[in-house]
Amino acid sequence: MPRRAPLSLALLAFSALVAAAAGAQLESGGALPSPEIDDDRHTSYRQVTWGDFLDAGASRSSRGRGGTPDAVDPESPASWVSAWLLPAAHLDQVEIVAEPLAQGEQAVDRRDRWRARAATFRVYSLMDKRSSGVVPGHEDLETLEHEQGHFDLAELCARRLRHEVGQLETYGRTAEQAQERLYEALTRKHETLGRHFRLLQQRYDGETDHAQKRRAQKRWRKSIDRWLAQEIPQTCNG
Repeated sequence: MPRRAPLSLALLAFSALVAAAAGAQLESGGALPSPEIDDDRHTSYRQVTWGDFLDAGASRSSRGRGGTPDAVDPESPASWVSAWLLPAAHLDQVEIVAEPLAQGEQAVDRRDRWRARAATFRVYSLMDKRSSGVVPGHEDLETLEHEQGHFDLAELCARRLRHEVGQLETYGRTAEQAQERLYEALTRKHETLGRHFRLLQQRYDGETDHAQKRRAQKRWRKSIDRWLAQEIPQTCNG
């Protein structure tokens, strides 16, 4: 099958390499390790510092591309914000393979003879430094902790996506049909998780009023910590 052009969605990125493997046994590689990235453009998931944010003059224009504004000036709430962070969850290096059903195995559709799944794939979260910023003089701890929450939520959605991609299997009458159906299922899964991801980020800001409501911020911090401790995060799944 041909190489697929990368798909992209707001705040969630996806690309796939579909590899024909008719007759080959499915590999057991599964999820690949997350990349370690920390340069002037992106950083992999970790605790962020104000050094990861550009100053407002350099990054203010990026807010229109999805940066999350926080800590609104109470005296002029419509004029400026003090910090914003753009996180993302990525799915890439997907290798789709197919194998014939074993003797005695039967799919829901009895005409299907092949099963496909992602033999290898990589899911990880990133912070876009160039689209994240802070107004000089407003680098307070409370706002930084709130921004960390945005990154934590991206990581949780990445972990959820990693789990669900690993569980996907599709069937077809031919190897090519099974692989095509898996690619379509991955795309739908990616779009669904992308919607949950954006709604979760919006809910976080709405309930905490961009870190201004301290009690709500503490409640969210407890929930995020609980989700991070779970093997399969019970969030970002609708």
